[in-house]
Amino acid sequence: MRGLVAKDFIPAGVVLGQYLGRFELIGAPTRAGRLNEGYRMRLKTRTTSNKYMGIDALEEGGKLRLMNHACNPCARFDEVQTRTQLSVVAVTVRAILPGEQVTVSYGNELWFVCRCGWEGCQHRYI
Repeated sequence: MRGLVAKDFIPAGVVLGQYLGRFELIGAPTRAGRLNEGYRMRLKTRTTSNKYMGIDALEEGGKLRLMNHACNPCARFDEVQTRTQLSVVAVTVRAILPGEQVTVSYGNELWFVCRCGWEGCQHRYI
């Protein structure tokens, strides 16, 4: 299985690191368009000229790009802005046990069949 696995116990509220990649301007979201796809993440924050931005981690990303999707994730992505700098960090939302896969939610519109296995899976009827 590909993904990111915790080596040690990680408590809730810990910043795991920054989602690294190439910042790019991307088109406005469309009704049929996905927010995220592959290693590309569309950001909520826009430029001062109201353009949409994204981070493409396919070729220039760090380890956090390996986090798999789960409908009941143990981490989330937060956009953090300090003056003119914008970054995206992953933060744990609950404690993670050693050997447990570190997961995030990819959102409501997936580009693959969800196999998270959680009984409350939001995509099981798709």
